[in-house]
Amino acid sequence: MIPSMISDTPLSMPMDGIPWMWRWLEPSDLQPLLPFVMAADPSGVEALNWPNDAVGWLNEQPRRRGLVGVQCLAGLTLALFFYALADDARGTRRLIVERLRWLELGRPHRSLDAALTILVDSARRLDCSALLIKTQAATERTARDALVARAESAGFARDATGWHQRL
Repeated sequence: MIPSMISDTPLSMPMDGIPWMWRWLEPSDLQPLLPFVMAADPSGVEALNWPNDAVGWLNEQPRRRGLVGVQCLAGLTLALFFYALADDARGTRRLIVERLRWLELGRPHRSLDAALTILVDSARRLDCSALLIKTQAATERTARDALVARAESAGFARDATGWHQRL
């Protein structure tokens, strides 16, 4: 399925008794996400270039790159990921997560667990047979530690390049 065909309507999935919604983002969706970007990146580096950085990501290889925003029941954006689609020599399509950001407002790892589940669902919707979250996708040490703690239980295996899952 092509991301632009499903970006108009948020998708929804109950996780841990709470509905989570997500959708593929368009350039017009980016400015309202600035508060999330500022909160998810305490260094402030990403916020300085937002949304130009995100628009550049979307425009660099249309239909091969995208951004997905994840919201909780209250409508707050609590996760965001930048992805690229790549095909190997055998024609196997893989979703590669270049950046993964999330905020935890409830119990520890609720937003991360939702983001990991939504990553897998997004990869399937994009007809991918594999998923990679790159090692540097989570930049902050505590975020990397949380990813290490939670990715395996979500079905990911880890190596030097990141967290992998076959679909």
